[in-house]
Amino acid sequence: MKSRFLPVLALGAVAVLPSMAQTPSVGAEQLRFWARAQGYGDQPVTRFIVRYKDETATTQRAGIAATRLGKLRTVAGETLVYVRPSANLAHVLSLPKVMSETDARALARQIVSSDSNVLYAEPDERRYPQTVARAAALDAVPSTTQWNLLAPSGSQTGGMNAVGAWASTQGEGVTVAIVDTGFVDHADLSASMIGGAAASSGYDFISYDHDCTSAGTAYTGSFLSAGDGDGPDANPTDMGDYVTSAMSNAVGGLRGCSVQSSSWHGTHVGGTVAAVNNGTGTLGVAFKAKLLAARVLGRGGGWISDIADGIVWASGGTVSGVTTNANPAKVINLSLGYESTSGCSTTEQNAIDTARANGAVVVVAAGNLASSNTSIDVPASCAGTIAVVAHSYEGDLALYSKYGSGATISAPGGASDAGCRSYSGSACVSATLGDAALINSTSNSGTLDAVADSYRAEAGTSMAAAHVSGAAALLYSLMPTLTPDGVKSLLTASARGFPSGTFCATATDGRCGAGLLDAGAAVTRLQALIPTVSATSSGTAAGGRVTLNAGASTSADTSRSYTYRWEQTSGTAVSLSSSTGSSVSFTAPAEGSTVAFKVTATASDGIAASGAVSLTTTASTGGGSSSGGGGGATGLAGLVLLLLARAGLARNRLTGGRRQA
Repeated sequence: MKSRFLPVLALGAVAVLPSMAQTPSVGAEQLRFWARAQGYGDQPVTRFIVRYKDETATTQRAGIAATRLGKLRTVAGETLVYVRPSANLAHVLSLPKVMSETDARALARQIVSSDSNVLYAEPDERRYPQTVARAAALDAVPSTTQWNLLAPSGSQTGGMNAVGAWASTQGEGVTVAIVDTGFVDHADLSASMIGGAAASSGYDFISYDHDCTSAGTAYTGSFLSAGDGDGPDANPTDMGDYVTSAMSNAVGGLRGCSVQSSSWHGTHVGGTVAAVNNGTGTLGVAFKAKLLAARVLGRGGGWISDIADGIVWASGGTVSGVTTNANPAKVINLSLGYESTSGCSTTEQNAIDTARANGAVVVVAAGNLASSNTSIDVPASCAGTIAVVAHSYEGDLALYSKYGSGATISAPGGASDAGCRSYSGSACVSATLGDAALINSTSNSGTLDAVADSYRAEAGTSMAAAHVSGAAALLYSLMPTLTPDGVKSLLTASARGFPSGTFCATATDGRCGAGLLDAGAAVTRLQALIPTVSATSSGTAAGGRVTLNAGASTSADTSRSYTYRWEQTSGTAVSLSSSTGSSVSFTAPAEGSTVAFKVTATASDGIAASGAVSLTTTASTGGGSSSGGGGGATGLAGLVLLLLARAGLARNRLTGGRRQA
């Protein structure tokens, strides 16, 4: 049976899994190269997203008024078809034919300039899973291959040290949303899913098909991408994202898409985050966290509009026509993206902003293999994300990983063969470990439809992002009040330095982020920053004023400041002068009353702690009581008057009571 803290992970030996030629996952790269060769830019475009200025959360229309749709059609010179309302007051429309990205962006600018009431318009692009290498599916995984969870030891310097956090937190009470392909049931994962099964673990946002090529018209008549025969629904089960040769060659929704087997990508990512501690298979970073599925990727990737809906819904936000999520996520994992030359879309940025406003941290894969590795993909490049690059067993930047401005941190992504960016020869241990240097997690043995539970070793920034999401869940479990920026700060401030001789060790421009992820160090830093809170009272006389005072500090950082919130926890109800502030007051109730209060001190990053104070009122002094524990302002005034009186008496004695000129 697997023990509580994973002693089954040997620090020294690493078992090598059966080797398999590494094959690309979803064909983002192939599509990009095809699109450019055909003159479509980065992507062929078949849909648009439009938002109007005069709609609000209470007035968003279920469709676009006929006059507005007519105006859009006039500007486009095409018969645009209304698809659906989307999150953050946006609307999705379909084109009757495929457009190049350049033409689509020009049309978007025309739409905005032709109507002063249009807030923005942009192409509804596609995004793809960020996985680059896959080994053969296995019925069981050698326990020694989860190097990624270990503390660094010997040549293994890439582990994230999850084991160093587990004595304090295992992710209890935290929901992590996997915005991805959905889940399949798995003995090592289903217990972590919301509802205990893939079918009840979240929501399916995949809408109708897109056409990967110019087949004359954009095909919108089926749900081949979703694979479930319908549009969005409450069952986020992964139906498989395989594309057969027949699908790729037929006129229809998957024409031109790369032929591939099913990736079970969401299940693999979910397992890295929260595979359960059940004595079999693999173990997740936060194995007591709960997993929420927002299914947005199918065959041929997924629409920006579907992904945005998934992000907003997962965080507890409103999506038109979808029941509000009863299990809002504190962590949202996006192991997806695309190398878009136009940068973060307005739709994606709005969704990320909404999630952050709802208190969720958004973790995004930086991206893999592309025409240039020196800039991270979208949506990792959007503001407010934690953008994750990938490193290898020995802590070198993985050869496939994107890096550049905007990267936040590096996490285990796995690498094999010639997978190290700088290390060579014997220094690149990954090259000798083969598949054991990849990331093992939950999967399925089916190449098309789901067949049976399995495990698979994979590599990519998808896997790296999942480790960071797991670490974020560990932090939230310890401190639920953390802000998204607070989580980011803890992870980056506690990151280990890049190993000497690695690609990132010589970078001074932050291109690889703050360092290597270390969950144990992040938890230790959080614990050190939890303040000690003191609470005192002055004044106890019934009918008098009682003052409550609070203070907070931590020796780990004496410069931190706090806000305070008071609440009465027991006794005769009193009216506080304020519920906030380091000092508040109230009128003491009748003699003999015992009242108790709690004060919570919170720093700007959400790290908080509480203190308590109680008092029992005493008899009234007649003249009233005041703050200061019986002294205070009134006592001091009385003392001054007494001293003045004594001074006057002494003066009278010296003059014999005679009036002086």
